[in-house]
Amino acid sequence: MVQRIFTPCLLVAAVLALNSVKTANARCSSTAQSLSGSGTISTSNYPNNYENEETCYWRLTSTSSYVQLTFTAFRTEPGVDYVQVYDSSTEANRIVILNGGSYSTPITVTSTGPSMYVKFISDESVTFSGFTATFASVTDVTCNSSTCSNGGICLNVGYGGSLFTCRCPPAYQGTTCDDDNIACSSNQSITGSGTIHSPNYPLANYYGGENCRWLLAASTSSQIVLLAFTYFSTEPGSDYVTAYDGSTTSSSGNQFAGDLNSLPSYHSTQRYMLVTFVDAGPYVYPGFSANFSSTTVTAECKTSPTAMTGSGAFSTPGFPTSSQTLTSDCNWLLSAADDYSVVHMTVNSFSSLGSSTLRIYDGSSTSGRLAGTYAVSGTYSSVPILKSSGKYLFVTLSSTSSASAKLSATFHSEPSPYGTASRACVSSPCQNGGTCRETGETSYECSCVSPYNGTNCTPVSTVCASNPCQNGGTCRETGETSYECSCVSPYTGDTCTTDSATCSSPRTVVIATAVLAAFSAVLVLGRL
Repeated sequence: MVQRIFTPCLLVAAVLALNSVKTANARCSSTAQSLSGSGTISTSNYPNNYENEETCYWRLTSTSSYVQLTFTAFRTEPGVDYVQVYDSSTEANRIVILNGGSYSTPITVTSTGPSMYVKFISDESVTFSGFTATFASVTDVTCNSSTCSNGGICLNVGYGGSLFTCRCPPAYQGTTCDDDNIACSSNQSITGSGTIHSPNYPLANYYGGENCRWLLAASTSSQIVLLAFTYFSTEPGSDYVTAYDGSTTSSSGNQFAGDLNSLPSYHSTQRYMLVTFVDAGPYVYPGFSANFSSTTVTAECKTSPTAMTGSGAFSTPGFPTSSQTLTSDCNWLLSAADDYSVVHMTVNSFSSLGSSTLRIYDGSSTSGRLAGTYAVSGTYSSVPILKSSGKYLFVTLSSTSSASAKLSATFHSEPSPYGTASRACVSSPCQNGGTCRETGETSYECSCVSPYNGTNCTPVSTVCASNPCQNGGTCRETGETSYECSCVSPYTGDTCTTDSATCSSPRTVVIATAVLAAFSAVLVLGRL
């Protein structure tokens, strides 16, 4: 028989050998991980949500000529948690920045040399499932001097199956910059529905000096245009998107600029909406994307709430020509498209002859958290964009003096910031009419209707009603059938019935007496 001896020295050598092997599959690390050949990289915890305040680095090296990286799944907080890809082994020569959000088709990035550097950053709040990407060593790249026409710049960045992207000048668009530019044109008309966006979105920042115009038309003359932004990041106070309620810039409108986490929406009051994007510089940002559709305005004022789902426009009857006399409340219940979405609401116009108050609740009724109160006698200049934490927003317009008011608003659904994992309020944990508000992916709080209370708005517990805590003790309920007593000194015990300052046991008294007698005897003997 051959005896095999495994010594501690051999064990250490084996461990060191294992540690020297670089795996090609790596999750997030705060120090750059060097990987070569082919493999997979992903955010921490994928497919579960990544962590707050993460910074991850990967250094990828080809075993042939170039590195090709394909993001097969991507979902991060829009405009905040982003990925940067560099055409080198360090943070130099950036190829592309993916500015958050969701990408439904794969994105492919190819280096022009043997190295690629990838960086991911998340902020201090709100996380999503993140991304997973595969990388491989390839021997050829797509871009050459003739790939893009009309002065377009070729990038080894592919979206939706392509292996390259042409960054086109403002006058052109298309896969190789050979078409007139629908993304940014001085005069473009679109009817029915569709998507508009700034040049280069979502793969790169817009150029600078943009002057884009889109004339959007509803499908029929009886419909209006609803515009809902799905991403928005422009230079604050400088680069504005303006939506006009009509076909010219002389129409009234709303302006938007900056980094907007609560995404606005806007509707026309007739068939046409003109949208412009003007970049006044000096900086460029990722830009914006917006969906538009043809719809009708729900013009109702009812005490029983008008229920609307998904997206839409609503107003007081007669808007914008006439006002609604508020002899009773006007109520609307806005619902997201599904259990994994939230509601974004934009007040486009609000005015009153007399004193009127607009209240928005984060929930399905007025028992929800009050998200905003706006009182006006005249015209309210700016109501912020409001966002639900769960599936619903409840809107009520009222007056104590039967004032006349005009209100126009839009809403649309966006993916919940807590991702598509199990949502805390989906199971309706708040009982007896309570309203659930999500405070995290798996946490929530209930706003209860009297007389119910507790974590889930259960019936008021009577466990302390029998006064179980004696001798002045205070009872505190710790559950529906449990309690604890805070006792007054010198009393202790579960129900404050033990007097800790009294030697009440007869046996204890006898023992103490015997000890004293023995001690006295010792003293007497000592004197003899």
